[in-house]
Amino acid sequence: MKELESFLDKVLGEKLKEKEAILKEAQAKREELVSKFRKEAQIYFKEYEEKEKAKIEAQIREAFFKTKLEKKRKVLEEKSALKKEILERLRAYLSKNPEFIPKKKIISHHKIEETPLEIEEFLDLVMKKASQKLEEILDGKV
Repeated sequence: MKELESFLDKVLGEKLKEKEAILKEAQAKREELVSKFRKEAQIYFKEYEEKEKAKIEAQIREAFFKTKLEKKRKVLEEKSALKKEILERLRAYLSKNPEFIPKKKIISHHKIEETPLEIEEFLDLVMKKASQKLEEILDGKV
């Protein structure tokens, strides 16, 4: 009986050693897989974070660009309104003081005729000649 018990103890000891070896191997495999998954998760979340950061930066750039465009549009609208106001005031002034409207010379074979320019014709000439200076004034450069 003692032999049987010692044999059973021996077999039980071997089985326990095998079981421990299997458990150690399984634990090592588990740690390896957990480590691998952690690395993959870190890489994934780092990439995700970079993508989200890039998206947010793009949204900020887009918002900034739209704001700049809106400001430029408003400035252009204000300049256009000022030009119209200047033309209207000049038109009103010239309507009251037609002596300031220059005369145009019409040269034919027989004679030279001087006739006053139309107000609109004169205003077009003024705008063509003074547009650059007017832009400088409106931009605040002068």
